Amino acid sequence: MQAQDGDPWVSVSLLGECTFCVRAGRFQHEQSQEDTGEEQIEPPRRGWFRPPFSVAEIELEMGKLRPKAATLALATLVTTVLALFVCIFGVAAAVLFVFTVRAGLALLALGNLLRDARAAASPEPDPGARQPQPVSWWSLLQNGFQPHRYEDPLSDESWRVTGKPWRILQRGSVRIPVFRKRNEDERLYRQHFARIAAYAHLLERSEGATVPYGVVLLGSSYCGLAVPVDPPSKKQFHDALILARTVIKGGPHQPPPHNPSMCRSCVWGKPMTEDNGSSYQSPCGERYDWVPPHEKAIRKGLV
Repeated sequence: MQAQDGDPWVSVSLLGECTFCVRAGRFQHEQSQEDTGEEQIEPPRRGWFRPPFSVAEIELEMGKLRPKAATLALATLVTTVLALFVCIFGVAAAVLFVFTVRAGLALLALGNLLRDARAAASPEPDPGARQPQPVSWWSLLQNGFQPHRYEDPLSDESWRVTGKPWRILQRGSVRIPVFRKRNEDERLYRQHFARIAAYAHLLERSEGATVPYGVVLLGSSYCGLAVPVDPPSKKQFHDALILARTVIKGGPHQPPPHNPSMCRSCVWGKPMTEDNGSSYQSPCGERYDWVPPHEKAIRKGLV
């Protein structure tokens, strides 16, 4: 797997994308997208806060939200009293009441999350398991792992591979790379195994760490799967690295996906929408002169 003269650098996200579809991999290479350790995730509608992933983050969000909620409650009370004398204040009171309720519900949700985080308790994943195992983010933290977000990507000069997991869980010499999947579907595919093995390789080479498994978090949830770093996963990584090098060297024209159903949620096959609401061709469709069977194209009868 040593890189030869002329072999390009390959990011972990790129080799994962090439494993999914070589055309998608080619588009990502041309966009020079940075590896963030996560697929494109739709943020959940949680109202007034982003999903926190540590007790400290929860407490910080609650600290920010409490004075806002108190101010809104006071403003609601004042405008309600004024509305008894001037009708126009009734509208303001109603609007402020809605925002006060939203802030209160957000505080309640954060409080429940803090309780769950502190009470989480389950056995650690078996490092010798050969199949993915369900795992809770909060349970891993309760078992002594500390989450870290790396600012700079990890690199292996000899293999010309680089990448940055979404988070690294650390306990002593053990490192657990964490990758976030696009959705909460528990099905894992070759690209997920390849990415976990690639991150493990980078941590072993860069830090001399022990990496028994990696974690794939499901969408914006706190549930995930512990993926073993074993010979099959490493083979997926090695095959993906060779494929990614070939895609980069091969130019823009790449063969079609072997299974068109892969296009259903692919960002490169999604038909774009003009200002007047009409749909037109996707990036993949324009380049390769076809209509990818993306779910949006199917709904609009373009396929």
